[in-house]
Amino acid sequence: MEIEGESQNFEDPLFEELDLQPSNFESEKKRTEQLRYGLLTFTLILMIIGPALQYYYADMFLYILAAGIAFTIGTNLTIGILSIRIEDKADLMEARMVDLLEQLSTSTDQLSEFNEVLGRVPIHTMVESIESARDELGPALTNMQDVGWGEITDAIQTTLRWVDRLDMDKIQGMVQPFVLDVPSVQILDDPFGVEVEVKEEVDFFPPPPPSHRG
Repeated sequence: MEIEGESQNFEDPLFEELDLQPSNFESEKKRTEQLRYGLLTFTLILMIIGPALQYYYADMFLYILAAGIAFTIGTNLTIGILSIRIEDKADLMEARMVDLLEQLSTSTDQLSEFNEVLGRVPIHTMVESIESARDELGPALTNMQDVGWGEITDAIQTTLRWVDRLDMDKIQGMVQPFVLDVPSVQILDDPFGVEVEVKEEVDFFPPPPPSHRG
């Protein structure tokens, strides 16, 4: 019972914003019916008065008939012009809808291809690899949290100073017996090694024009 009471007092906010309450529909329906009855009554009156005017006032009836015909022609012309404009707008709207549908179809195809590409990517395997790397590197990164950039820079500078103190000639002499000698390969048919003979340039002077000859 409480739910029924609440449903009776409920008012849709959409109807409130658009002013589409049932009472408005009823009033609009009543106005439409009144207009139809008024037009029907006016038509019946004209049907009754028309023959009487034609019988008693033939000239006046001709004027009224000409005015009615002129009004009908003007109304039909107006309706025709409006119909043409409405058709043009409808054709334009149809063309825009076709373009929109083509764009939506293209977007759908692109999304389908993107989904296929994503389906081929082993995302689950990548996530597992990242998680395993995090588990393996976690302790090392935890130990390196207390190390600052200054300490790393000092260690690199100390290593470079120690390398500068080494005698590279002695080290090379010690390592030389353990290094294999690779024979050099000489390419005989090297097209880039052939010297190209440069021909002597020939000075060519074109003949003078006919006006300067002789």
